[in-house]
Amino acid sequence: PARWLPLIPEQAAFVAFTEEAIHHFTPFLKDVPIQLIGRDTLSPVDSIVLIDLPQDEEQLKSAIGSSQANRIYLHLYVHDSMYFEKMPDRQQFGWYYSFLKKRGSFHLRDQMDMLSKHKGWKKSTIKFMTKVFYELEFVTLENGEITMMEPAEKRDLAEAPSNKKRQQQIKLEELLLYAPYQDLKKVFNSLRKIEAVEEEKLWI
Repeated sequence: PARWLPLIPEQAAFVAFTEEAIHHFTPFLKDVPIQLIGRDTLSPVDSIVLIDLPQDEEQLKSAIGSSQANRIYLHLYVHDSMYFEKMPDRQQFGWYYSFLKKRGSFHLRDQMDMLSKHKGWKKSTIKFMTKVFYELEFVTLENGEITMMEPAEKRDLAEAPSNKKRQQQIKLEELLLYAPYQDLKKVFNSLRKIEAVEEEKLWI
């Protein structure tokens, strides 16, 4: 912050999408108030500084629309980036499912290191796939032990909330962290237009 803070207009509003980002930036920003989307009401202002990633596109749309800002600064804190990890593919999910089904049960805490080395997978990938299976009720998870269940019906991996959330985060990281400036500008201009149209509808 010491490098870019002097470049920010004095009256700019600092906006966060998570409490975690507020805790991260508070020691650096000191007396600068940080508003939290979903808790605080944003007033129209000429400039805003977004300090972390939104949870979804609706949050981003809300921040842009409520502030009506002409200038948007991005200084995004990302605690756990997903962009370079990507999503496990169906082959990985399929192998892990077959592995668990064959064993019947698997102690994640005690045996994850062994599986990680055997498959060359990150531990975070194994935890993520386990969470997806748990959400889809393919497995139970108790005290670190995974036990296979017979699913009542066939379910798509895309149905799992964790899967949707991770895909959304990867999409937002790609857009807000790695997209060329012109692409980013088009997105923000588009969001402003959407908000303007919806505001007109409210007045009709």
